[in-house]
Amino acid sequence: MAETAVLFRSKYGASRKYALMLKERIGADAIENENMKPELIREFSNIVMIGGVYRDRINGLDFLRRFRRDLQDKNIFVFAVGCMELSTEYIARLRQVNGLDDIPLFYGRGEMDVKTLSFADRLMINAIRKMAERRTPTELTDSEKTVIEAAGGASWVDGRYLDPIVDYLS
Repeated sequence: MAETAVLFRSKYGASRKYALMLKERIGADAIENENMKPELIREFSNIVMIGGVYRDRINGLDFLRRFRRDLQDKNIFVFAVGCMELSTEYIARLRQVNGLDDIPLFYGRGEMDVKTLSFADRLMINAIRKMAERRTPTELTDSEKTVIEAAGGASWVDGRYLDPIVDYLS
């Protein structure tokens, strides 16, 4: 059995891609969200939670919070997957919003295909795009820049984003 379990929640597919890449790179077991149960992870010493970022919230952290007692003797790591550019400010915001003060947090850019988004997500993206259209390039927020960049669909999924967590786990 592997020493590390990679737990993941994937709404649109990018988190799944990262989970499977990480599984291969470190020889871990990968467990998808609907199969997450505390008894499945008792044998592992390291738990990596991979989840997408939606409005600064990392998908899947509810599992870690719900089963905190079962996980207290585990090394916990979080790998967030989002569309925003990687920056220290953004990581600090994710850490603060998600209450990850004492948990190592890693980040990889995901992907966006507006055609596959849920109705609510499409509405939000369209609202951001409309706001961006009224601004000059120097006035654009990071969110607006990302929406413009991904207008026709974009994938930033890249195994190199996993390098820091692979090094950390080695």
